[in-house]
Amino acid sequence: MCEPAPYAQPLTQQTAEQADGDGTGTESALSPVVFVHPSPDGDGAPHPDGLHEDGHQSLHAELEQLRRAMETRPIIDQACGVLIATFGLSPQGAWNALVTTSQNTNTKLHRLAGDLVGTAQGDPLPKAVREQLNAAVDKAKATPSPPGPKS
Repeated sequence: MCEPAPYAQPLTQQTAEQADGDGTGTESALSPVVFVHPSPDGDGAPHPDGLHEDGHQSLHAELEQLRRAMETRPIIDQACGVLIATFGLSPQGAWNALVTTSQNTNTKLHRLAGDLVGTAQGDPLPKAVREQLNAAVDKAKATPSPPGPKS
């Protein structure tokens, strides 16, 4: 995040002098390096708002992913709680079992979590999911938990 985008071009002393208009170069020697984003048409001029269209799209995509994560996180946390309460798993073990089951059944994590929370209300899990979950829980139980922080 702190590094400039791969398409950013540093403002060189020559272009700084051209920007000054006086050609002395003194301002550029004292100025920090500035990164400019070239325009999409490739003429070398900075894009008016400093970002390419693909930059806007990636920011928009990241924003949507964060919104989705905020919407689905509560049900995932509830599912981890069900696994902790039902099987005596550690929080990390419950998370690992949930993720492993999701991957092995090709089910979105939040959908699996919703199905698992639904079992607390009597809804059955499909047989294939139950089998994968049981295997993941067994593996989590067999894996020692890392020691917690010292008090």
